[in-house]
Amino acid sequence: MSKKELYINIDIETDGPAAGVNSMLSLGAAVFDRAGAQIALWYRTLEPLAGGIRNGDTMAWWGTQPAAWEEANKDQESPFYAIPEFALWCEGISEGHKLVACAWPAAFDFSFVNYYLWRFAGRNPLGFACLDMRSYANGMYRVPGYYEKIPEGDLYKIFDIKTDDLRPHVAVDDAIRQGRLLMAMLKSADQGWNVDR
Repeated sequence: MSKKELYINIDIETDGPAAGVNSMLSLGAAVFDRAGAQIALWYRTLEPLAGGIRNGDTMAWWGTQPAAWEEANKDQESPFYAIPEFALWCEGISEGHKLVACAWPAAFDFSFVNYYLWRFAGRNPLGFACLDMRSYANGMYRVPGYYEKIPEGDLYKIFDIKTDDLRPHVAVDDAIRQGRLLMAMLKSADQGWNVDR
């Protein structure tokens, strides 16, 4: 008998685009069950990597987000302590379940999470795969052409996702926001989503 799935939506904030070259500044995770209930949260801000490089373009963007930058640099913990704690937390949550990692975009967020877990915890309890939410949405809508054809904001409107209680570019809040959207998409798929309606 297959295990029931839990969906762990991950979001990160960084000082650049490349895991190991640049640092992950914060990691947020929001876990939802298949019924759509949010059942667990994890969030830490992290000290930058020793020898890590801040990317100029990324730092220029952070200059436009002062509140989120302040949050990402508050109460930072060493990844030597925080990341093994995250691994243990994932293993505890997943007991008896199949934990499905999800992100927007998966290739970016999961690359940092995977690197940090292997470097600081010696394992990745999330495995080697991550569901990319934009790809899932494109599949639902049978979108031809390019990857970013459906604006993210449009999906929140289509599925009537409320996000007024969440701060933009704060990893844990973005993980919750994306989790709400994913669960709405999965629910629609379960109910026989009709793309033509």
